[in-house]
Amino acid sequence: MQWTFRETTERTVDSEHWEEAAALSGTEVEEIIATYGPVDEAFRRFQVFCTGTQGSGLTTNQSLGSTLVSVRDPFWGVFAGVARVWAGVQLDRPSLSTIPSSDVFGGLPVNMPTSLQIGADHWVVYASPPVDFRGWSARLVLTPAALDFVVGFEPDDGSAVTLTVPCFGGFVEPDGSQNIPARDDSIPDFAEPGQLDEPCVWIPPEPGDVTIRAQITYRVRYVVSGFVEEQPPYEWESDPLTVRVDELRAVNTRPGS
Repeated sequence: MQWTFRETTERTVDSEHWEEAAALSGTEVEEIIATYGPVDEAFRRFQVFCTGTQGSGLTTNQSLGSTLVSVRDPFWGVFAGVARVWAGVQLDRPSLSTIPSSDVFGGLPVNMPTSLQIGADHWVVYASPPVDFRGWSARLVLTPAALDFVVGFEPDDGSAVTLTVPCFGGFVEPDGSQNIPARDDSIPDFAEPGQLDEPCVWIPPEPGDVTIRAQITYRVRYVVSGFVEEQPPYEWESDPLTVRVDELRAVNTRPGS
């Protein structure tokens, strides 16, 4: 006996096959949809034929109906090959900038709130190039879901500390500014530590050296021919920015300076 499978052009599951699809995926019938959804609801349909020899010596090619094959079937290799898809992910490291600008002040002044920012061109949704798995097209879609800043401070007189300054806890649509977040003009010029509790803001407490890294947490979705599976979040850091923190000694207030 020989089994022959011939794929049909059908790529979605019609309502009369929802019960069969639900049994294959271990879900309820109500959770099965006919088009895009979770990857557990993605199937390909094959017509099944049985070829054999009867006693008369004649060969038969009998149709036995059709069957569904889940995207999770090892035959496809879609999930065994996730590493292949990750190989196509090439994220640029975010550029970190601060206000006041360290190249203007020569560093960060003590008790002058520092707005921590990254370049807005790095706060974007990224889709990796598609990878083909026997007719399935798989890619990773990374959406920035949170922005934090890791601050390592070494005071001139004291022990080094590392703290995380939270910024965004969800995706924020860019507003056209060059930096994310945009400058908040309501932040005062001076404040002592503990007097101001604002996201994306760090107040240098005393002279020392500080190293700052931006950390983007991405929501990761594995998209297989339009069907989606959530993956663990992915964290990506900027190159470190190391600057000096010191007392503000003079300010030039002349117009145009």
